[in-house]
Parts: sequence; structure tokens; C-alpha cells
Amino acid sequence: MACWTYLSFVSSIITYIEVGLHTTTDFELKKGFQDGHNLATSHTKELSEFMTQEGVALPQTPQTKPKSNPEDIPLGAKLTDSNLLTQ
Repeated sequence: MACWTYLSFVSSIITYIEVGLHTTTDFELKKGFQDGHNLATSHTKELSEFMTQEGVALPQTPQTKPKSNPEDIPLGAKLTDSNLLTQ
């Protein structure tokens, strides 16, 4: 049960990380999001493979967010870097 819950949680977190990656223009913040995305994706892949091999049904996961240019997002709709850090 804990593996299923963890996989569901990490899969959801990846969505928020992708929003940060596609929203920020700050190099250091983007690097942190990329590191987190790599780690979360690795955990998701390994755990999904293990659970599938053991015959455990995988939780539904959100779709990945499309890549976007941070400069194309209107300021009123865009999360600021400080918003991203506190989410």
C-alpha cells in the first residue's frame, strides 16, 4: 500500500515540477527543478516497473505538461519565482 501511495504522490509532484520548469527564467531555480524532476522520474520508473512485475495495479497519474516558453506566459497568469518556491 505504501508503494502505491508513494508512486501516486511522486507522479503528482512531477506535474508541479514541470510547471516550475516551464515557468521560471531563474537558472538556479530551473536547475533545482530539473534535479527534482530527474529524481522523481527515476523513482517513478523504478517503482512502476517493480509494481508491474509484482502484479500490482498502478495508480492513475497526471499527464505530463507540455513545454512552454516562460516569456510567452502573461504576467497575470504566470507564477513568480517566489510563488514557485513556496508551493
